[in-house]
Amino acid sequence: MSGEQSKNIYVDGGATIRSFLRVGLLDELTVAVVPVILGARISLFGEGVPETSLRVRGSHVTGEGLVRITYEIAPA
Repeated sequence: MSGEQSKNIYVDGGATIRSFLRVGLLDELTVAVVPVILGARISLFGEGVPETSLRVRGSHVTGEGLVRITYEIAPA
């Protein structure tokens, strides 16, 4: 792969996503909403992630009721 560039890279995992958000390396974010209420005060991203403006690009509902929402991340 020497000399090649990737246009789209998939990043997964809470800690990894938080670290990418902290340094501004994401331009799109997809959040999956599972139809289960977990309880009060459960943060999606935790502490240390900067306030980030998002714009909805689209959404999709699966047959099981999972909702995937894709956001564009506004430049800082």
